[in-house]
Amino acid sequence: MLALYDDDEVAKVFDAHKDTKEEILKPEKLQAALLDLHVTGQDLKEPLTLDDFKRIARQPNEAEQWFQMIPYSGLLSRSVGKTTLDQIEKLETHEMDRGLQAFFERLQAIVKQRMVKLKSHREKLDKVPDGESKFGGLLEGGDVDDFHRGLADRLGKNIELCCMVYEC
Repeated sequence: MLALYDDDEVAKVFDAHKDTKEEILKPEKLQAALLDLHVTGQDLKEPLTLDDFKRIARQPNEAEQWFQMIPYSGLLSRSVGKTTLDQIEKLETHEMDRGLQAFFERLQAIVKQRMVKLKSHREKLDKVPDGESKFGGLLEGGDVDDFHRGLADRLGKNIELCCMVYEC
């Protein structure tokens, strides 16, 4: 997994799977190359350069995006109880161990709490009747003319000029 964030390691994987004549990674070799980095990705139809391959390999999956919402760095800093690099530098091993244990316990609680919310949200989405969008429903608040009157009230008479320019 750490190889994914090491440019040299990613380049080695790319080189092992690339077309040596054209210096590109052909689409049919993409999945094998991604597996070498222990990630999965999308199927593509176009050949890839090394930079394209890095971007695709490092693109966060749905679960990674969900986990990115957890404020790890702030949580770790608070768990260790230090706010400056000088303080962190002076930490004893047992103090860091205690901080990491506190971090783990807090992280575990946050993840469990977020999982409950995720399940609840997914259950609500599953209850949306077929044929209706998850964003569906009736919007209340008026029609387009009401919208423009609301803008005119807030922005003044120049709204007509703005709407002419932007073809509202």
